[in-house]
Amino acid sequence: MSVIREVLKKLLSGPLTEDFPRKSSPTPENYRGVHELDTDLCLYIRYGICGSCEWVCPSNAICHLEEGGRRVFRLDLGKCIFCSTCMEICPTKSIKLTRNYEFSRRSRGEIVLEWR
Repeated sequence: MSVIREVLKKLLSGPLTEDFPRKSSPTPENYRGVHELDTDLCLYIRYGICGSCEWVCPSNAICHLEEGGRRVFRLDLGKCIFCSTCMEICPTKSIKLTRNYEFSRRSRGEIVLEWR
């Protein structure tokens, strides 16, 4: 009889899962989520020098290039393994990994971040 009582109690108490995506779950303090770049501090964007983040990225997710005479910092979140090596190696600390984990998109092109 106690098993039936326990089953009924669980059925009536509601789900135990998170109410995502209606309500976001809190992230740990050192969570490594979507990147943020301070273009005022980035030596590549400002002066065309550096590039240490591109060199150390183990998954080749970071690419520095020029388009139309402007320097572009491109980051492909589909390739990124969120190891934070780019953040650690940056001499000006212009790259930061935020606590944002919501970056699902409908197309692959939408998860490629660009800063100019």
